[in-house]
Amino acid sequence: MKFLGLLSCGRSGADLFQSLLDNHDQILQFPGYILFNKDLLYIVEQNNKKNIAQAFCKVYPHFFDSRINKAERHHQLGSKKKQYFTVNKNKFVKFFEKISSTKKSKIEILVDLNKSYYLASNKSIKKIKIFLIHFHVFYNLIDFFKNFKIKKELILIMTLRDILASLGSTCYKWSKFQPIALDAHTLYLNIIGHIKQIFRLKRLNKKIYVIQLEKLHADNKKVMKEFCSLFNIKFKKSLTQSTYFGKKWWGDKSSLKYLNGINPNFKNKFYSKFFFKKDINSIEKRILNLLKFYNYPIRSKAESNKFLDMMPYRFEYLIWFNSFRNFNIKKIFKIPFFWILRNWNLFDDNIYNKFKFPYSIGTGKYLKK
Repeated sequence: MKFLGLLSCGRSGADLFQSLLDNHDQILQFPGYILFNKDLLYIVEQNNKKNIAQAFCKVYPHFFDSRINKAERHHQLGSKKKQYFTVNKNKFVKFFEKISSTKKSKIEILVDLNKSYYLASNKSIKKIKIFLIHFHVFYNLIDFFKNFKIKKELILIMTLRDILASLGSTCYKWSKFQPIALDAHTLYLNIIGHIKQIFRLKRLNKKIYVIQLEKLHADNKKVMKEFCSLFNIKFKKSLTQSTYFGKKWWGDKSSLKYLNGINPNFKNKFYSKFFFKKDINSIEKRILNLLKFYNYPIRSKAESNKFLDMMPYRFEYLIWFNSFRNFNIKKIFKIPFFWILRNWNLFDDNIYNKFKFPYSIGTGKYLKK
């Protein structure tokens, strides 16, 4: 069994990609991301199999009744947006007691939890070749490495999108969906997560593949067929359909509208109102090689100076303003700290100088060994 880790670079379609893997009988995955925090450690460190399974049910109730998961719209599945899925908790606990052991490693227990979940869902586990873990964000992946030892190689799949379009989308949609979620701290994480995600993943010395959201839409079959070829699984029509438990998925709530799966006519929307001209110059200068390698648009001359680079981006002003408008003292005090930290981390003019970029699945450049 191969271990794949899935994470995103901003709003780049990690959930969409996982939804395409739904219902493939060779892929083992939970219907969403797993947080490798103290709650999960508490689960896998129990010395009783029944306690492990019951604790998992309590921490992840939305896996057993999707109506709970309103943020991901798992309560509005199907063509008429009225379907959901359930998994019997008692069956799940019994299957886990039958197939697992407390003597196993933490990662083996997690695999057995997923297998028990499939069995309780009346899904077969006989043909499984891939165990996919949806980390979603970088620091969740780091928490995994800190607390879970894995003997097999963990191959990373990172979804990617036009960086400036993704950054603008993050600021626009989260300011509409949940304005208080974006502050100096979370915005800083998003900035670094967009601009330096590939850079810091490469430092982990893991095999990495990229899936570009634009190609996932425009050339879906080619991307999915090559994904199957890379990981030695069968291509199936279900890999072109966005579903959870075989039921049509319409995208998460933060998308602000219902998304109809794969869109061959997909085009990025660039939210220019969130950027000064100098912001575009500054950011593109730092990621110029990335933009060229993945064939993304370059909207400026990619020229800047250190003084202007240090000045806040326009979207920083806009997000910080929310903290002042709501008179949130804690968030206001965070502003100078994370502004300085952002400047420190983005000091280099060309972050990806002489950088070997991960292969983008579906571009046709991959050669088998």
